[in-house]
Amino acid sequence: MNTSPAWKNEYALGIEDIDHQHQYFFLLIRRLQTLFAKESEPRFISNLIDELVKYAVFHFKSEENIMEYRAYPHLVEHRIKHIRLIEELNVEKIRYDCGTTDSAAFVAFLVRWLISHTTTEDAKFGDYIRALRQKD
Repeated sequence: MNTSPAWKNEYALGIEDIDHQHQYFFLLIRRLQTLFAKESEPRFISNLIDELVKYAVFHFKSEENIMEYRAYPHLVEHRIKHIRLIEELNVEKIRYDCGTTDSAAFVAFLVRWLISHTTTEDAKFGDYIRALRQKD
């Protein structure tokens, strides 16, 4: 992948904690891309991939906690989507570990995985929060 994955303002939900966490996801992906480009030791790459997976679990729990606090009516459906996203991430990690996908394809997956969920499902929560703020 020639370009570095980067946060864009169009991904923002307007929910500070979640937006910061999404930005950190991009940072982790860029770090991973850098390790791949430098052909770093596999152990460093593996450690960073593990960090990314664990961060995804943390982030989804954090997001769900905010959704529950704000009485988001689609929390259950969103939680199910998070479970599926973690499953997808783990499958891609296994594919990379087994050599059935290369580093560029893995990074491309991560970028698509993050942007797709952020701009569709998370955006719905952002809309919900904006609507609540207008009522206040």
